[in-house]
Amino acid sequence: MSELCSSPHFRRIMEDINRKEKLFLNYVPVYIVLPLFGIVAKDNKHAELETTERNLKRLKEEACLDGVMVDVWWGIVESEAPKVYNWNGYKELFKMIKRLELKIHALMSFHKSSQNRKTTSLPSWVVQVGKDNPDIYYTDRKGFRNDECLSLGVDNEPLFDDGSGTKRTAIQIYSDYMSSFKENMAEFLEDGVVGTIEVGLGPNGELCYPSFPSDQRWTFPGIGEFQCYDKYLKKDYENAEKKAGHSMLDLSKEKFGDYNSKPHETTFFKENGTYDTEKGKFFLEWYSNKLILHGDQILREANKIFTGLKIDLVAKDYNSLGKSLTWSGEQVYI
Repeated sequence: MSELCSSPHFRRIMEDINRKEKLFLNYVPVYIVLPLFGIVAKDNKHAELETTERNLKRLKEEACLDGVMVDVWWGIVESEAPKVYNWNGYKELFKMIKRLELKIHALMSFHKSSQNRKTTSLPSWVVQVGKDNPDIYYTDRKGFRNDECLSLGVDNEPLFDDGSGTKRTAIQIYSDYMSSFKENMAEFLEDGVVGTIEVGLGPNGELCYPSFPSDQRWTFPGIGEFQCYDKYLKKDYENAEKKAGHSMLDLSKEKFGDYNSKPHETTFFKENGTYDTEKGKFFLEWYSNKLILHGDQILREANKIFTGLKIDLVAKDYNSLGKSLTWSGEQVYI
């Protein structure tokens, strides 16, 4: 036995086994992101499901594909009426992915998106509420509304009729949507086809404010603008200041600059500027904490809904090139 173990041939076999074990232990699954649009279209149907299946099959065979990331658009599933969910298009897509023995990373996408003139919008009944009450959207100092997603200011405001006369908050809407996903996609969750659920938390699904709009109003390296001028966030800030017991920063008069300003061009972000005063620090802390609370509330709901399932629950933070909400010479990003 000792002679066998010491032979060069045996050592080469064992080295090969050890090398393969190390590769397996360090294996990184390969996923691709399915196109944002067209996989499940606005009418909840597939334009090129067979083509998609052929392409995925080829990628699995030739590139060792393990799974796909899929945007599960709120604006498609709950498009026509509140609490009326149509999962048919996604069920068909998920069944095809399951046939190929691939995994699914499902994104709960509560925002709208545009790309190459193709658009997926928020549900029509939400858009209608926005026409009557545009303060449901993030708003900048000049009053521009960003309708990419709902403002976190309405997280706990019962503004949205559920179809029976009862009003829901935004958090309740997101929770109901995820609960419906769990109920209708149970077979894919329970058998492990859906291995990851990513919860959308804001514009582009990220935990951030829409401070850098993609409509050419902002260009790098502009600092961006604060997005707290809808009536709900303004009221929240006023209440926070009153509770703290000191005078508040005047958001309408403070010189924050605009989307393309440099820090030194503003009285707020310049060195030793307003940001470093008691008022400035209080405002920045409030603004940041509102975002943290927003993410915490939605993720808490998601955790309650999906607890007990063998899935990874994840969220996407904003990846800024600068230091968020701080002075850093020429690099300040809101």
